[in-house]
Amino acid sequence: MLLAYFGLPEKSLSLKKLDKITNHKNGMFTWQGVSLLWLASIGFEVINFENIDYKMFAKNGSEYLKKIWPKETFDIQNKYSDLKKEQQIATKLLNNPHIQLKQKSLSIKEIKNYFDKGYFIMVSVNSLFLANKKGYSSHMVVITGFDNTYVHINDPGLPAKKNWEITYSAFEKSILPPIKPDTNTILFRHRRM
Repeated sequence: MLLAYFGLPEKSLSLKKLDKITNHKNGMFTWQGVSLLWLASIGFEVINFENIDYKMFAKNGSEYLKKIWPKETFDIQNKYSDLKKEQQIATKLLNNPHIQLKQKSLSIKEIKNYFDKGYFIMVSVNSLFLANKKGYSSHMVVITGFDNTYVHINDPGLPAKKNWEITYSAFEKSILPPIKPDTNTILFRHRRM
């Protein structure tokens, strides 16, 4: 969705190539680190807001995550993520001059302010909460707009949902603790060359 929004040719990026860019493995979670590095390499300014201290994660790995996440969140992430590899990627993120890592969760108001400044925004939601189910599943969606009542998003799926309207209250609950213990909002825009 990001690439299409900026007019980058979709046909040159097959699903196989996108899987490589995102380091996606079947049946596993995909963390954003390698994608952020790739986006920075092709001319984007990237700001990652997350309630993770990347310096601590790079230094202490999963032991650090055990301390900051509820047991259920850690156990699911540990089962479906390669935390050792993500720890190595964290070091690369810290050393990239085009990526800012902010240890902070953003409110809807803050997200809207960045949207109004022209940033393309992806937010990690608890998709089970938005589907009125119990449990936890971290999932990235793209913000496409705001009005007085709703946050407008595109959800890449599965199944994909375009122009989904979610009330401010439900959306904010889906992105912040306690519903979403591992908060994450990613901002992108072309760097001024």
